[in-house]
Amino acid sequence: MATNLWSQFKELLPSDALQIGTVREIDGDRSRIELPDGAFLWVAGSTVPVGSGAIFKGERWLRRCRLPQKYNYQYIKAWERCIAFIES
Repeated sequence: MATNLWSQFKELLPSDALQIGTVREIDGDRSRIELPDGAFLWVAGSTVPVGSGAIFKGERWLRRCRLPQKYNYQYIKAWERCIAFIES
């Protein structure tokens, strides 16, 4: 356990969760991602093409991920496969 108070506090905070979404726009070195719930956010990186699925953590790219176009059972299964690949 850390003895520095700031380090102890940071250990209590939850880490960034893995997220998945669809790249909707690329602007220089960042990409606009649409999440399954319809929300949008910007992520650093521009290597995943527009219209492709991507998996990321916080504001950092992890990898491209193939996803069905509709949010349904197949979408959830594809998401689970991407997560399992990253965690292995």
